[in-house]
Amino acid sequence: MFQTHSEKKYNEKLKSKAYSGLVMRAIVAGYVLYLAWMIASGSTSGKSTMPVWCVILFCTLFTAGSFSFAVYAVRSFFKALRAAEICEISDQEED
Repeated sequence: MFQTHSEKKYNEKLKSKAYSGLVMRAIVAGYVLYLAWMIASGSTSGKSTMPVWCVILFCTLFTAGSFSFAVYAVRSFFKALRAAEICEISDQEED
C-alpha cells in the first residue's frame, strides 16, 4: 500500500544536466550582482559620470534582476531534478 523510499534513483545524465544548469545560472546571477556593485562603487569613488538617481536606479534594477534570476535558477533546478527521478513501480502496486 505505502511505498517506502530508502534512496531516490536518478537518471545520471539528466541529474548532471540539472546541476550544470544550476551552476551556470548561479554564475550569471552573481555576475549581474557584481555589475551592480561595480556601478555603485564607481559612483562613490567619483569615477562615474552618471547622476545619482541613475546609479540608484541601475543598482536597484540589477540587484533585483540578480535575485530574481537566482530564484528562477533554484526553482528550475528542483524541477529538472524531479524530472530526472526514476520511478519504480513495485509488483504489488500494479495488482
